Formats: sequence, C-alpha cells, structure tokens
Amino acid sequence: MKKVQIYIKEWGYGGIEKQTNILANALCNIYNIEIVVLDSISASQNDLNKKVKVIELGIKENRGVIGNLSLNNTLKKFVLKSDADTFISTDIIFNGILGKYARVSNLIYWEYKLNINEFTKLEKSLINFNRIVLPNEFMKDCYTIKNIKTSVIPLCFEEMPDNPSDLKSNNIMALGRLNKNKCYDELIEIMDIVHKKNKNIKLHIVGDGEEKEKLLDLVKNKNLNNTIIFEGFLSKDEINSLMQKSSLFVSCAVKESFGVSIIEAMSYGIPCISYEHTSLNDFMKNEINGYLIANRDKEKMAECILEIMENKSLRENMGNCAREASIIYDINSVKSEWLKII
Repeated sequence: MKKVQIYIKEWGYGGIEKQTNILANALCNIYNIEIVVLDSISASQNDLNKKVKVIELGIKENRGVIGNLSLNNTLKKFVLKSDADTFISTDIIFNGILGKYARVSNLIYWEYKLNINEFTKLEKSLINFNRIVLPNEFMKDCYTIKNIKTSVIPLCFEEMPDNPSDLKSNNIMALGRLNKNKCYDELIEIMDIVHKKNKNIKLHIVGDGEEKEKLLDLVKNKNLNNTIIFEGFLSKDEINSLMQKSSLFVSCAVKESFGVSIIEAMSYGIPCISYEHTSLNDFMKNEINGYLIANRDKEKMAECILEIMENKSLRENMGNCAREASIIYDINSVKSEWLKII
C-alpha cells in the first residue's frame, strides 16, 4: 500500500487543518496516510480516522538564523528517513527541504489561500516539485508556474447532510476566526441596521480569535447583546446542529480564496450573502442561491438580509438552489481528483 505524507505547520482549528482532516479520512482506506505536524498538537483529533497517523516533529517556526537552522535540520533528518511515495506540502516552509531531500518524484504543493504578494517566493521554493494543487480556476490564473503541472481540485466538506435546515428560524449564522480579514466589525454594523428594522433576527457568530474582546465591546456599545451571540469555538456536531437551525449565512471577509464555510452552509440548503469575491463565482450565483454584494456596501447587505429573512418563499427557493450547487463539493466527488495525482 502506498504511503502519503501530508505536511502542515500545526494541528489547529484553521481551514487547511480541516481540509487535511477530511482528505486524510477519505484516503486512509486506500493509502497509508501520515500527517506530519511541525509543532505539537494544539487541537483535538477526535474527527480523525484512527488509521491516520499523526507525527509531531515538536519544533516551532522560529525567526532568525538559528531558528531556521534548527527547523531545517530537523526536517531534513525526518525527510531523509521517510519511505513515503507521495509528499504533500501545505506551506512554503516545507518546500525547500522536501524538494532537495525527498527520495521520490511525486512532490505536490497544495495551495489553499490566495496571496499574490508571496507568489515569487513560492515559485522559487518549488524546485523539484512536479505539481501544484489549487482550489479554483481563478487561482490557477494567478499561480501559473513554468514546468509544474497544475491541478484544480476544489476544497470540500465531508458529506452532504441528511437533515438540511427547514429555514424557519430567525437565526443568521457566520463562521470563521475572529480576525481582521473576516471583518466582523462591519457585520456588527450591518446587524445594527437590520436590528432597527427587525428586532427578531439574531446573528450567531461561531469562532474565536484575537479580535474577540474588541468585537464584544462593539456589540455592547451598540446595545446588541441580545441580537448578536458569540458561540465561540464549536465542535463539528455543534456546528452541524446550528446550521440546521439557521436560515441565512453571511460573510464580510476581505479576502476569500475559496469559501469553504459558505459551501458548507449551502449544503444545508441555506442561502448565503457575501461581499463580492471572484473566487466565489464558481458556486455562488447572485440572486439565485444568495447575494453577492458589490463595493462592500453595508446598506445593501442589510437590505438583502432583511429581504431573505422576511420572505420565506424566496428563502426556500434560494436554499434549494444552494443545496443543489453544493453537491459537487462533497468529498466523495472531490476524492477522485486526488486519486489521479497520488
């Protein structure tokens, strides 16, 4: 049985960790799957199949010459001993060592986030890599690298839920780390506009992060404590339960390389509203399964939230279209594309 090693910086609660989890679970009955973690485990592995092996290298990404030498030496020793048939890197920090010391030719770089400013650095790091995997055609246009094959394999969710939302509640849901990119401060301002016109609508924010205290203060200052609920970090089952009780999903992110949380909401038959991003065009269709708001127009987003939440027929039609559009992003649909390149 072939062995596949997937290299990630940490086992936390971020998007790539979740995608690695889903992919490893999907492939572990076909290959020996090992997840190599740079640092120690910082999150639960409860959702990981027992067949998947997690290897902790126990080193931190330290800045400076000494820190880089220590990291590189540890990685080098590990890679030289590895008997894997395929190596998948999810971060530029692994590329130089894998490209130089991996004893096989099947080296894959899995790029999941759009960062054009790092493109030149990334391109230089991919010596001896034979493939780069990108989540959509938009990123393929941005990341064309000479002499390296490109595969477009979308990010995905684990499985189509059997029990989608009935769209009867007054709950809106947002999900993601509480950081500046997600712009929850703008979402709070939007909910302030919504609340002035409909006091029954509630927003549930799932996630934790460095902006939490600032956001809590903003909610308090706007007297929205009973309208905006911070759920904190939730388990997969808890998120699924909240999805089933939500009637709309919203995102105010500045940058989206794919939008996995939006796809997950769509799989529950939930219409979605987001600021306009080219990377969402593959699955979000304006006025069909939700709304894409141009020019980061907060008044327009508030208007669209009210339109969907106050019109059950519109909500149901958009929800049905959303669920239908999400089907191809189930891991069972995506897995076959990975099998072609491993």
